[in-house]
Amino acid sequence: METPTPPVGGDDETFRRVWQRVMPQAENSPVRPNPPPPPPPHDTRPPRPLDGGDGCYSRVDPAQTDLLRRMMDGAAEDERFCRALAARAPQRAARVLRSISADERRQEQRLRAAYFILTGRQYRSPNHGGRRPAPNFLHGLREQLIAERRGSDAYRRAASGADDPCLRRLFEDLAMDEARHAQMLQTLLEQTR
Repeated sequence: METPTPPVGGDDETFRRVWQRVMPQAENSPVRPNPPPPPPPHDTRPPRPLDGGDGCYSRVDPAQTDLLRRMMDGAAEDERFCRALAARAPQRAARVLRSISADERRQEQRLRAAYFILTGRQYRSPNHGGRRPAPNFLHGLREQLIAERRGSDAYRRAASGADDPCLRRLFEDLAMDEARHAQMLQTLLEQTR
């Protein structure tokens, strides 16, 4: 009779119980389960920057990581503001604002991924504070339009100052997103007034 081979990394106790159920007359199994691999040692050193040869995320610059945190906070604030504004908006405008809110969430996620790749640390924007609600819907649209234009300018400046090609591309993409949001909000204002 061929003896079974235990699964790799199997549990000794589970294997023993199954063996006794299948082969009650045999005292002990001649087959020994493979012990689970030891856990990897905990490395307390800061993560090494990635360098795939293309210079992407190749060095951790404290000024850039601080800038990324501020950008994540700004994207999270814009996402919350647009979502709150959409709750007070007419139906068509609400769809546009929810779309911008979803884009802002994706922007924050992209920035969060870049931050993690650079630093090896996770960052979540605080879920408090931020801008106060505008006194009325039109003022809120205007306020967000200004915020999107400023965001686009800030991302362009960050792209021009980024040595890292991946960060530069990320900032350029986000600058275009913000400019598109500003155009969407301007169109809403033109159609609402």
